[in-house]
Amino acid sequence: MGWHQNTYSIAEKRRVANNYHEENNEKKTSIAEFARRVQIPTTTLKGWLSMCAGPPPVRKKTPAMYPQMDVELYGWVLDLRGPGKRLEVRNGDIKEKARDVVVRDFGDTEFKASDCWCAMNDVKLRCTDMFIECE
Repeated sequence: MGWHQNTYSIAEKRRVANNYHEENNEKKTSIAEFARRVQIPTTTLKGWLSMCAGPPPVRKKTPAMYPQMDVELYGWVLDLRGPGKRLEVRNGDIKEKARDVVVRDFGDTEFKASDCWCAMNDVKLRCTDMFIECE
C-alpha cells in the first residue's frame, strides 16, 4: 500500500487546536497524549497550536482598502454557514454585505465590489468555513 497524507482545512485545524486548549484548561492534557487520541502527529498538532485566530492572512500586492470589512465579512459568512443554517453564500450576497459595511463604517457610497473580487473572497471564506469541508 502507498503512503497517504491527510489534508485538513484551516477551520478543521483551528477546531482541533481549540479542542486541545479547552481540554488542557480542564485537565492538563499533554500535546502528545491529545495527538495520539485524535490520531494526528505530535509535530503537526504543535504547528496547528501556534496558528493565530481570526481570518486567515491574505497575501496581496497592495494592502486592503478596508481591512475591517474583510474581518466582518469573514464572521458574517461563518454565521450564515453555521449548523442548521443556509450553506450557500452567493457573490451577490457578498457584494451587498461588503457595500453595506463600507457605507456604514466609512461613508464611501461609491464602493463597488467586482465579480472577480467576490469570487476571490468567496473562495477564501469557503475554504476557512468551520462547518463545511473545502471542496
